[in-house]
Amino acid sequence: MGLEPGTRVGDWIVEQVVAADLYRCHRADMPFRKVVLRSVRSLDPAKLEAEADALSRLEHPNVQGVLGLESSGGELYLVAEATQGTSLATFLHTPPLPLKAALQIAAQVADALSTAHGRGIVHRDVRPEHIQLTSDGRAILSGFSLRNSLERLPAAGAYTPPEGLRGGQEARADAYAFGVLLYELITGNQIEVVPPAQRTALSLEVAVPKPLRELVAQLTHPDPEVRTSVSAAQQILGLALRDSLGDHSTSSAEATYVDTEPADGSGLPTPGRVGRYTIVKEIGRGGVGVVYEAEDPGLRRRVALKVLLAGSFARAARISIDGLDLVRYLNTQLVQKKRARGRYDGNGS
Repeated sequence: MGLEPGTRVGDWIVEQVVAADLYRCHRADMPFRKVVLRSVRSLDPAKLEAEADALSRLEHPNVQGVLGLESSGGELYLVAEATQGTSLATFLHTPPLPLKAALQIAAQVADALSTAHGRGIVHRDVRPEHIQLTSDGRAILSGFSLRNSLERLPAAGAYTPPEGLRGGQEARADAYAFGVLLYELITGNQIEVVPPAQRTALSLEVAVPKPLRELVAQLTHPDPEVRTSVSAAQQILGLALRDSLGDHSTSSAEATYVDTEPADGSGLPTPGRVGRYTIVKEIGRGGVGVVYEAEDPGLRRRVALKVLLAGSFARAARISIDGLDLVRYLNTQLVQKKRARGRYDGNGS
């Protein structure tokens, strides 16, 4: 039987039922402290606790933090940090992400998986729904399955390798799922699910550097003994990302300070100026800032300009089109999707 909102589990109070056996909670003595509880069951609770403890020590900027196990009423729950972000699945398919944005996401996920594998921890359920993109441009990997739990493993699908999830081969299974994810990030296309016996290595039919085409084929090879590791993929992605950034890898943003702030907090007049930039139009707003499309006379091109209104001045950060533009691109795409669904009101909600 599931938990109801208001139920106490150890130090945590259930706020919301997110899905079956998954609950969003806050700490009883600190309501602003948010976590997610996932119900887990095991025939060997001691082994399960040891596995959860290993996950809690996996501190990585691209891995959802795990606090450990909590028990209540004879049930066990895995406690994990609540991640504030948007599922990668929202952005993954058609139109495809710009190559640099796709590589940024892939490199972060590869780093997270490689670190986990280096500590003997496997994921076993890598897919877009388990990757959250945060407002600061991070990709957060969540949803690690516990070997010693009785959790139902994912049914055979696009991210499950032909050999299934065999014991001792799970790291290679993670590599296969990551290869499929990389293919979808680059192409914007979902792969067709075919029976395991008919699986072949995926082939990138798009204009990308040869090492990326080879990497996708190696990661999705049907033979796990031939399949490359996520660690090897991480190194290749690092080189590909460095090459894609070219001379713009050292700086992705610059700041300009404005001496005045509109009295009503409504943002800058349109048109107006911030430093050398000419404001063209407002793109959106939310939190403590406003995002504008602006003209850069020095580069003779349009840029995105975010103005953070605070105190007696506003800080305007120019987000480079040629640099690390993942945050700007994903935020713009999310606004467009909300507008298409009739849910965007221009206030970032």
